Amino acid sequence: MEQVDPALWIFFFSLLSLYISFKAVKKIFFEEFNKFKASKKHFFNFEKVKSQFKSKKNESIQKGDEGERKLALILKKIFGKDKVFANLYIEKRVNVFSQIDVVLLHPSGIIVFEVKNYSGWVLGDGKARMWTKILGYGNERFHFYNPVFQNEGHIRAIRSQLQDKDIDIPIYSVIVFDGECVLKNISNIPKNTYVIYLKDTVSFLRKFLKEHNKVKYDDVNIAKLFRKNVRNSHKREIVKKHLKQVKVLQKNNKS
Repeated sequence: MEQVDPALWIFFFSLLSLYISFKAVKKIFFEEFNKFKASKKHFFNFEKVKSQFKSKKNESIQKGDEGERKLALILKKIFGKDKVFANLYIEKRVNVFSQIDVVLLHPSGIIVFEVKNYSGWVLGDGKARMWTKILGYGNERFHFYNPVFQNEGHIRAIRSQLQDKDIDIPIYSVIVFDGECVLKNISNIPKNTYVIYLKDTVSFLRKFLKEHNKVKYDDVNIAKLFRKNVRNSHKREIVKKHLKQVKVLQKNNKS
């Protein structure tokens, strides 16, 4: 038998070694590639969840806006467009603004509305800093800043502007709840402050007019001032500053 050249054996085993190495590298490559695909899948799922969260958040904001629009529409039908002002930004201090949902120039004075869109039970004490929203048959509780206090801040901002123009007029606060909520144990509501359902707006105003005397005031100049505050809502810088302020306040209220 003819003896094989050792160089051929070396060449053969070199090729075999390269083949085995290639198979090993190929296996590792596909393992890592599949891991990468899986991680990308989770990444895109995360982005999907994130986008769904943003969508729900925006939906909540839109619901609140919807309640304000419905209220403004009701008021305009009763009192006329020139008496109703929605989404006002009033400067309380330099570069510090207060956002107000709806204001009405009523025959008995100014009515400032704060609109809330909630579901579940709502419990609140007019003297307490936080109110409670209960969902899931009592299993879930959420706290939110007292809307009575919130609207009092709005009224202070309006009074400050009116005082600068030597205007003295009664101002009333109305907290309006829209959505599928039930008001429970709402207590210690201050004088000239009211808590109602949006669906009861017309009957509330009818009763309010009977219980309060008409007053004379400079509605032309007040309307001019409020229109200016409404125009502030179209200025991006003002809205951005206000949203930053709201985030800080919300963070402080949670702590």
